[in-house]
Amino acid sequence: MYRPLSSFVPNAADLLALEVEELAGVLLIHLKSYEGVSGNSVHQNGLISEKNFLDAQEQRGHGQQPEYGNRQPQVNSALMEAWSWLEREGFLIRDPRQPAPWFVISRRGQRVASRGDFEAYQKANLLPKEQLHPLIAAKVYPAFLRGEYDTAIFQAFREVEVSVRAVGGFPDDLVGVNLMRDAFRPIKNSTPGPLTDTQLPVAEHL
Repeated sequence: MYRPLSSFVPNAADLLALEVEELAGVLLIHLKSYEGVSGNSVHQNGLISEKNFLDAQEQRGHGQQPEYGNRQPQVNSALMEAWSWLEREGFLIRDPRQPAPWFVISRRGQRVASRGDFEAYQKANLLPKEQLHPLIAAKVYPAFLRGEYDTAIFQAFREVEVSVRAVGGFPDDLVGVNLMRDAFRPIKNSTPGPLTDTQLPVAEHL
């Protein structure tokens, strides 16, 4: 069901105070509310015109004031920043079948059903999956996306312990600090641990 932008953020000052990523989330949910509505900015088939969208924000129909009054030009500039962000992140894509610059909400955008879903996407970007070791990513990433950070941290450390025990040939009952101390035992104390990098200066050993 269609919801005007001001139903999400009623006050222009509050809207303009949002970071571009935050405003992009609001804008995406607003654009999704057009689905199934036939109008000047969005057609039945989901096409969105950037220019017509702005015109609708300015006019809101015959005889009506702009949605955000005399601050509408500033709001429009902020909305275009958010629109560009949505394009760059692949939430809005050009429709190649159209000669004019019409956009559709992408598959990624369609999966976002609420501002909470969009915030989850933003949080996921804080921890790019490709930067994680595959073994850790498989166990940790789903919990991280759900916001279960304590669980994600616990699972990550557990996977590290499992790998250290396997590589170092340690028994299953050796865990935590004792495991790491034995695995990375410095040369200066005794025989180095099996995972100690003897090429590093002694001061940099555990």
